Amino acid sequence: MIRTILVPVMADGTDDAAFWTALVAARLFNSHLEFLLVRTDPADILMAAGAGDFGTWAPSAMISDLEREEGERVARARIFCQSFCEREQITVAGKAPGPQGMSGAWREEQGDEAWQVMHRARFNDLLIVSPQRRDQGLSSDTIATVMIGSGRPVLLAPARRPAALTRTVVIAWKETPEAARAVAAAMPFLAKSDKVVVLSIGETDAETIESAEKLAEQLRWHRLDVEAHCIAPTGGSAPQTLARAAQDAKADLIVMGGYSRSRVRELIFGGFTQHVLKGVELPVLLCH
Repeated sequence: MIRTILVPVMADGTDDAAFWTALVAARLFNSHLEFLLVRTDPADILMAAGAGDFGTWAPSAMISDLEREEGERVARARIFCQSFCEREQITVAGKAPGPQGMSGAWREEQGDEAWQVMHRARFNDLLIVSPQRRDQGLSSDTIATVMIGSGRPVLLAPARRPAALTRTVVIAWKETPEAARAVAAAMPFLAKSDKVVVLSIGETDAETIESAEKLAEQLRWHRLDVEAHCIAPTGGSAPQTLARAAQDAKADLIVMGGYSRSRVRELIFGGFTQHVLKGVELPVLLCH
C-alpha cells in the first residue's frame, strides 16, 4: 500500500503534470501528499558561479536580487499548491492520518536540492517528479542521485496529465535485480490494474522468452490478468520500441528498473534508462 507520496515543488511549468500525476496515484490509495519545496541559498549560487570575481560590491547586490526572486518563487509555489489542494478537496493534515480520504501538507527546506529530496524520499512510500524538459523540472542527475540514494521507487510524471495509472500496466522486463525490485515496488499499482503486459525488448531467444513467461506466471498467483511478449527492436532503438509497444498496448504506466553503468560512482545511468528519463510520454515507475 502506498500511504505517503513525496512531490518536489519546482515552481515552474512542470508542477501541474507532477501534481496531477500525484493526485491520480493518491486517489488510488487514499494517500497523504507531502509537497516539498527546496529553497535556494543565493550565496551558494554566487559561489558556484564565481561571482566574487566581480568585486566586493557585486555579491551583496546580487544576493539581494536573488533573495527577492527566490521569495517570489516560493510565494508563487505556495499559492499554486494551496489552490490545487482546495480545488481537488485535499485536506491539509498534521503528522497523523485523518479518518479517511486523501490529505496533503506543505514543507520547505533549504540547501542542496538533490540531498533534501533524497532525504525526504526515504520517509515516504513513493516519490513523484517531473523529469527535466527545456530546463524545467528535476534534472536527470538529481533524479538518478535521489533514486539510488533514497531506496524508494520514483514515478516520473509525463508532460501531460495522465487520466489513469492502472487500466493497463506494462513491465519492461529484463532478468536483473533492478527489474525485480521495480516489479515488487509496483505491486500496489499492479494489484489495482485491469491488465498487465510483460515486455522484454531487444532479445527473443528461448531464455529471454522463458524469463518473461515465468514473471507472468508468478504475477498470476496474485490473481492478475497478465500476458508476456518478447519484441526485437525494429526501425529504432530498444527504448523507442518499448515506447511504441506501450502505446500499442494503451498502457497507463510503464514499470522498469533503473540501471547504473558505474557501480562505484552510481551516477551515470545506462542508455535505456537515460532515454526514459528524457521523455517517454507515459508515467514511468523506476526502481534501482
